[in-house]
Amino acid sequence: MKSIVTEPVTKETKTPNVYFPTSYFDVPSMADALLENIPIIINLTIVDYKTKLRILDFICGVAYVTGAKRSMLEKSIYLFSPKE
Repeated sequence: MKSIVTEPVTKETKTPNVYFPTSYFDVPSMADALLENIPIIINLTIVDYKTKLRILDFICGVAYVTGAKRSMLEKSIYLFSPKE
């Protein structure tokens, strides 16, 4: 099962990309969007606990490097907003 990305956008629109990852291998596309200063929403409700932690660890590392901020929208749903 592949992760689902809804409404991919460009840097100019600042509308978040929404991801529903199903495995750790879905992380690079999320990291690339954040590195391009595109906000991302990650819905981790369908992955197991260990995978959820691995994904969050990686994306939080990318957020730290880029100066992005993390907000928890709901349980297992996060918004990462790039630095302005």
